This record gives sequence, C-alpha cells and structure tokens, in this order.
Amino acid sequence: MSPIDITDRPSACTVEEDNNIFSLKDSGTSSKATVDVKPRKCQKIKVDGGLNEIQPVKCDWCIRDKSNGECLFVELKGSDCKHAAEQIINTIKWFKSNTKPFVLHKKAYIVAHGNIPHTRSSGQIAITRLANTIGVNLIPKRSPAQLEF
Repeated sequence: MSPIDITDRPSACTVEEDNNIFSLKDSGTSSKATVDVKPRKCQKIKVDGGLNEIQPVKCDWCIRDKSNGECLFVELKGSDCKHAAEQIINTIKWFKSNTKPFVLHKKAYIVAHGNIPHTRSSGQIAITRLANTIGVNLIPKRSPAQLEF
C-alpha cells in the first residue's frame, strides 16, 4: 500500500479546527484532555472510530501539524495504561508506514482517570520499554490533563 495523505481522508475521521486549544474526549471513559497547539495550524484526527484500517488496536486521537506532518498521539483510558501504550504504539507504526508526510512528535500521552503507574513501578517500566521500541516518550497523565505539543 502506498502512503496516503491523511488530509485527504473523509471528514468522518478528521476534524479541522482553527482553535489554539483542542479538547479531547472519549465516550468510553470519563477521561479528557486539552492540547495547546498555538502557534501551529493543526488538525484533530479521530483515530478510533475514524481509521478502521488500523488493526488490531488503535489510540483515540492524533493531533497533526498541517505544515510538516508532525503527529502527537493521545489515548484516553480508564486505568489500563499498558494496553493504552500498545494502542498508541500500534497507531504510530501504522501512521509511519501508511501516511505522508509523517513526523513523530517526541511525546505521546496516556490520559487516565484511574491509577497512573509510578515511575519505578512494573507498569511504568513496561510502558517505557514499549515506547522505546519506536522512539517516543510515552507520558501517563491523570485526567483532566493539559498536554503540550
């Protein structure tokens, strides 16, 4: 499959906004986050529910800088942060192989309303190992969270 320009996707999977702040919610959890994108011009992409070709698991949101294709990935979760890490990593791998242009932002976020693993816990160590396989710093945050891009 040749790479696709994600901006050409149907409006069902992309939400264009001129806002400086994006609000992220997921109907499956009570987790929510905001992302300050200024001074960038970005698009908010609903990955879970919009990009069905990503299998077997995918994260909830991608915030994409329209000027250079840099992507920030976010998973809103109840409490299973290890599963959230797997969802983000699978989504990043798909974007890397199937979209153009694509630049991976140095951070990705798991926003949970449940317990966040501590830095030295086995859960956080597992998340860090998974993230290191693709070169992203995977940061767990407690909902509601303010995220940087």
